[in-house]
Amino acid sequence: MATFDLVALVAVCVLTALALLGWTVLLLTRGPGDE
Repeated sequence: MATFDLVALVAVCVLTALALLGWTVLLLTRGPGDE
């Protein structure tokens, strides 16, 4: 089960990183001061 736990942990980390990257790109593409 250790392997499954490791895969799950890596998957969560990757998804979190992609979410943060996507959010950053979205904010940058909206343009500065567009809040």
